[in-house]
Amino acid sequence: MSAVQINIDKVIAEFCDLLDGQWTAPLRHAGVEYTTQFVRGDPATELLPAAERADASMLVPVAPPTKRATPRTVAADRRSK
Repeated sequence: MSAVQINIDKVIAEFCDLLDGQWTAPLRHAGVEYTTQFVRGDPATELLPAAERADASMLVPVAPPTKRATPRTVAADRRSK
């Protein structure tokens, strides 16, 4: 059996660029205060710790506009300072 290996660093960099660019552009244009964080791993175990670290009041899980879902998370609106 053979396996294909890919360099995930390029994919992660692309996701982070989209997260800080195209995917959050509507928030910026609306003047919404927000922060983003790219989290890798199982959403069931990673989302809550990420939200707590960010002191988030909201998490917005996102997936690409395709039929197959890939875990991606936009975290979050921070509580008022």
